[in-house]
Amino acid sequence: MCENGTSKYFKTKSRLMHNHLFLLFPFLSAIVYTFAAMLFKNVLEKGLNIWFLNFMSNLGTFIFVVPLYFWGQKSVTAIPLLPPAIIGGLFVAGQTFSLLALKYGDVSVATPMLGTKVLMVAFFTVILLHLPVPLLLWCAAILTIFALFLLRGNDSNGEKSFLPTVLFSLLCALCFALSDIYLQKWSPQYGPDNLVFVVFVFVTILSLGFFPLFLKNKLNLSKSILIPMTISVLCIGLQTTLMAIALSRFQKATEINIVFSSRGMWSVALAWFLGNLLGNNERMLGKKIFFKRFIGSLLIIVALVLVLLKN
Repeated sequence: MCENGTSKYFKTKSRLMHNHLFLLFPFLSAIVYTFAAMLFKNVLEKGLNIWFLNFMSNLGTFIFVVPLYFWGQKSVTAIPLLPPAIIGGLFVAGQTFSLLALKYGDVSVATPMLGTKVLMVAFFTVILLHLPVPLLLWCAAILTIFALFLLRGNDSNGEKSFLPTVLFSLLCALCFALSDIYLQKWSPQYGPDNLVFVVFVFVTILSLGFFPLFLKNKLNLSKSILIPMTISVLCIGLQTTLMAIALSRFQKATEINIVFSSRGMWSVALAWFLGNLLGNNERMLGKKIFFKRFIGSLLIIVALVLVLLKN
């Protein structure tokens, strides 16, 4: 009897691990994104043109998704231009708002603030995809919103930095939430790998519109900017590709985004432990503010547990 119980336990545990293995994609993506965000903040503060950084980030992502077209699953259905154009446009807008949020706010505030995307994805899953969202996932999504009240710090910039950070972060969350939903909606019809590739063809084409915005001024590409910019571009390319694969292949937008929201926790941790190394001075805000932000980010851990308990 004991052996049967033990066997049943390990089979259940194995099945649970298998069912949630796809969550490794957004989990790793969250860590990589947070590292990239701190480097983005660093090079923007050093004077790098935000539109050039935006263009390079989108180009870097395109390079990462090219292999999906050649070695991924082939689509048997021709892809019309409108679906990838919509997703690509939303992605470019979301990326732009993301960089603006990082430029005008603290990483440890802007990054967790993007957690509102979780609730938006859950909402759009019901409204646009007509799919039910389990109660545990709603609870997990709402927890990330409560965390925002703890993530606001009384830094030296006060309201001046906080309000723009809120605005740009919410606009970014909205654009990325819609792009995630439409990627999940159209991937089964047109094939996940081909659709992702065509989406980023559009992203690259749309990014050419940034040329007039950064060519009119002399670019500062000193060594102190070029190296962290290159690393951040590679990180954001890897992060975006991991999320695109997860969303298009596994059709679990709400769960994926709840796990991805752990970037709020990583942003606080990296700013505290590696801030000086990465050129981030948010640690100077003091232990009290960072403790408050870390408590807020711990709510994300609870949300992750709820995701795992859903099945």
